[in-house]
Amino acid sequence: MLATDLIDRGHRWVRVRPIYLPHLDPASALFGMPEFSQPELEGWWQVRSVVDELAIDDDAADHQRGCEHVAAVTLARSYCGFLEGGSMAHRETLLRHLNLDGLLHDLPQEDAYEQRGAVTRSFPPPRDIPAPTIAAATPARKELPPLLDTVRAVATRLDADGAATPRTNWWLTDDAEQFEDDQEVLSCLSDAVLYQGTCSPDTAEQIPLLAGIIEHEHVSIPYRAYLVLLLGATGTVGRRLAAQNADRRSALGLGSVQSPDETAAQKAVETVASSMLRRWPTECDAVRNGLAFLAAAFPSSAHTAGVVQSIAEAATTRPEHHQATMLRLAHAVASAHDAALHSAYSAAIASTPIELTNIPSPVAPATAAGLEVLHRMLELETNLVLKIDARDADNSAERP
Repeated sequence: MLATDLIDRGHRWVRVRPIYLPHLDPASALFGMPEFSQPELEGWWQVRSVVDELAIDDDAADHQRGCEHVAAVTLARSYCGFLEGGSMAHRETLLRHLNLDGLLHDLPQEDAYEQRGAVTRSFPPPRDIPAPTIAAATPARKELPPLLDTVRAVATRLDADGAATPRTNWWLTDDAEQFEDDQEVLSCLSDAVLYQGTCSPDTAEQIPLLAGIIEHEHVSIPYRAYLVLLLGATGTVGRRLAAQNADRRSALGLGSVQSPDETAAQKAVETVASSMLRRWPTECDAVRNGLAFLAAAFPSSAHTAGVVQSIAEAATTRPEHHQATMLRLAHAVASAHDAALHSAYSAAIASTPIELTNIPSPVAPATAAGLEVLHRMLELETNLVLKIDARDADNSAERP
């Protein structure tokens, strides 16, 4: 039984009860409103547990928490279920508000500590974060106009071409003067396209603006790298969510159907993918990483642009093991070769610095899982590039 397995791992309290669904509760304000509940979970039971353990410091605690999350996900999957939710709290706060309804097991504290100690000693070591790819040819910030000026130039061209939308024209209004710096402009662009990683009805219409900014000569390499990743992320939301939620979808028989907004975004990105990928010969490694992700997401566009072989060749010349692994996975996904994909994916999972909790379930569709891992790897890489770029900009501003 799952509850017993959790106790064997040193989970101190384990509770089991029918899952609460507000649309079935006459006392709830949401009674009879399945759109605000989870009707697909009718008849399911919920197992909840609390891990109370020791760690030498905050970093060790975070690592132990991540490893235990992966173990719980694996256990749930073995019982044809899935892990949903989870939280952390200060120990005294958690114990003061602990709900013991449905309690099956209550492990004594010392026994729990002893069992958890044995479990945590079996955890793999934390993964090292590699140094990012930095392009030596990155232009100095002082040589470029503010990013807002470039965004407005692209929005103006779209308006003149009759391709503008209310969302793209917003950048030409007085309201768009609110930004303090380029980082805020970049953040606003990101939220306009993907808010908290999800598509909206407005996402697809933002793609021509995003593509135009990427192609503009006044965009610095770190920002271009970020925006190429954003473009690829937008075109893969539906497929990556299928990987992220694979256990849940498998357990409930929900399949991996995309929403209309996700499909519209995917089609919009595919429209500009070939043009973006043709930039490969003139771009530096930092931007090529994102283009490799885009090629994996849209293999037909990659073949049209003739970059599939270029990605394979780049993987053999990158000195960084992390970079080469990432490019080999991108090439395998773009090539749609099952054996190569399995090998490249296994290598990436073994060596990737992304958190263990972000590695897709084994039941996830292979291509979707590959895209999800690529996105996580590139997200880490690009964020590091942006941080270094911002640090260098601050240092430049301090020089007399």
